[in-house]
Amino acid sequence: MNIHRLDNTNVGDWWSPPGRYFPFKPSPVLDIINSNQIPNNKEIYIIGGGGLGRPFFREHLERLKRKDRQYKLIAWGVGSDIEENKEGIIFKDLINGKDLLGNYFDGFDEVGTRVYDPKKTHTWVPCASSMHPSFFNYRDKLPNKKIGVYLHKRVPLKNIEINQYDFITNDGQNIDEKLDFLSSYEFIITNTYHGVFWGTLLKRKVLCIPFKSGLYSFKHAPHYISDTLKTSDLDMCVKYENALEECRAANINFFSYLTNKYGIL
Repeated sequence: MNIHRLDNTNVGDWWSPPGRYFPFKPSPVLDIINSNQIPNNKEIYIIGGGGLGRPFFREHLERLKRKDRQYKLIAWGVGSDIEENKEGIIFKDLINGKDLLGNYFDGFDEVGTRVYDPKKTHTWVPCASSMHPSFFNYRDKLPNKKIGVYLHKRVPLKNIEINQYDFITNDGQNIDEKLDFLSSYEFIITNTYHGVFWGTLLKRKVLCIPFKSGLYSFKHAPHYISDTLKTSDLDMCVKYENALEECRAANINFFSYLTNKYGIL
């Protein structure tokens, strides 16, 4: 059974579930916010992806971890936000030394998380949207503009006058529209998880304005800005040539591991 946030108004959530990319047995797809309707069957329940490690989802995650459950709980590509400030910026000093995954998925049978931990305390499984075939259509496209802005639809971008740039939001479910936009620019300024992630997979130089701790959880880290954009910020950006291959390989390896251990095919 595949369980995630069925939100067709958030393109990142819509394209993050691994069931869109891997050949699981035919099974229902359920919305995690209807957790009280999820049956207690003797099956494999795959949860994710998306940023489900948040206070809003805690009651639903706890309900899934019921003591009498007959099913196996597997988290795939899930993220967490242990700190959030939608009205401002989360500075890195606030989360230094903290476990960015938190305890949201404690009690799951397997946890594959998009939260990268250099100490390898967690199994790094980046968002399964990296398996979308359209990345290969856009990754090698030459950018024809300098700076584009990718906005969270509900969170304002701090310290950047967006009207001086081309911009798009994470609203909707058309991933090709978003990838086409991201691939058109040498630099991407964003405050969304998938703005960073997809821009990085497309080999763009990404600048992130972080309003939540999950934006510090990337293996391929963007350049963070907390003030007005300066030329030096652009100079400090890097692009990751092999990020797409690394992220796809991690998902394929996790799928193989689960197949061998649980027989999910």
